[in-house]
Amino acid sequence: MNRMVAHNPAFCDITRGASGSTADLTLDIANKMLNIICVETMMHQSAMFEKNPNLGLREEEEGRRERERIKSKKKKDE
Repeated sequence: MNRMVAHNPAFCDITRGASGSTADLTLDIANKMLNIICVETMMHQSAMFEKNPNLGLREEEEGRRERERIKSKKKKDE
């Protein structure tokens, strides 16, 4: 991550479950990029090999809610 951030990216796009990882790992990486490294973060899920195109929607919604919760907390702390 630090090597990537050295190039001052506008955002970071993270693929859910890349290389067999879990949704939890994807959320952990997104959380670190957004809240510790301060790079705008986007998550997506590749459905290329999925039989169910709705798979992962729950995780995406949970991630959206978590980002909103963090933004609200930051505003309150200011």
